[in-house]
Amino acid sequence: MDNEKNPLLFLTELQDFIEKRHEEMPEGSYTTSLFKDGLNRMAQKVGEEALELVIEATNGTDERLVYEGSDMLYHLIVLLTSKGLRIEDLAPTGTNTDYTPTHKKKPVMLIDYKKATVYQEDKCILKDVDFHLEEGEFVYIIGKVGSGKSSFLKTIYAELDIDDAEQAVVLERNMMKIKRKHIPELRREMGIIFQDFQLLHDRTVEKNLQFVLKATGWKDTADIGQRITEVLNDVGMAEARDKMPHKLSGGEQQRIAIARALLNKPKIIVADEPTGNLDPETAEAIVTLLKNITRTGTAVIMSTHNIPMLDKVPGIVYRCENGTMKEVKL
Repeated sequence: MDNEKNPLLFLTELQDFIEKRHEEMPEGSYTTSLFKDGLNRMAQKVGEEALELVIEATNGTDERLVYEGSDMLYHLIVLLTSKGLRIEDLAPTGTNTDYTPTHKKKPVMLIDYKKATVYQEDKCILKDVDFHLEEGEFVYIIGKVGSGKSSFLKTIYAELDIDDAEQAVVLERNMMKIKRKHIPELRREMGIIFQDFQLLHDRTVEKNLQFVLKATGWKDTADIGQRITEVLNDVGMAEARDKMPHKLSGGEQQRIAIARALLNKPKIIVADEPTGNLDPETAEAIVTLLKNITRTGTAVIMSTHNIPMLDKVPGIVYRCENGTMKEVKL
């Protein structure tokens, strides 16, 4: 059945099935004990899988439809199990029943650019940029030096303005209309990582991280200490807590920079050439760490000129070239 063309088709077929066989239903079979007591495991399994069909059929966007569909399913399950029937009996002849429920929620769009133009002062750097980033995605921006990679990233955290676009939305903010006073709030939902680390060298790793937390509104000392412990563990640098940045290697400093980016549980991490100053082995470890972060739902977008890395740690790839930025398959 084609749920995409008619989201209500599945519910309609359920209703027809129930109405045609309603008279066959044994008295007293309408009972919640099927679910509450777990006496009929088949009913429970059929119910769970069929409910996923209902949610997917309605795209999970209308609670009323999901509720009505679930209620219909409840009665259907009682009938099916009492008569020894199977959920496949719903399908018309010739219908493919090899369906695996996915129960996927609708992806959250974090960045959506349509026909955006990026300027550096008065110079057009990139034109007609179409770009989108969803929750949990890992995206590379590649291109030669001066091709516009960094300029594009700067538009995401409002370091550069976007004045010309059909649409330019970042974390539900219209980037063509965002006011200066709202930019700090936007950046608190991001983590930003730079090639040169930008750690404060006059204080320890812990005090670097404390500085960021206090600057973004954290006040409770215990909460601050706990969050620092969590992010240092996440990047494998718990033992560096009391060290000064200059005592760490380049790779270790970049891990601390990533820990700093994670402090406020960002929805997006923007990394501008995060491996540019690192040897190949350390660079791969850093990119792998960033890729693993996406498993938590945080999206990562990073610029790089390290093309061999794309094979080692795959992701979605956009290329900046000749004043354009387009998704490419490598």
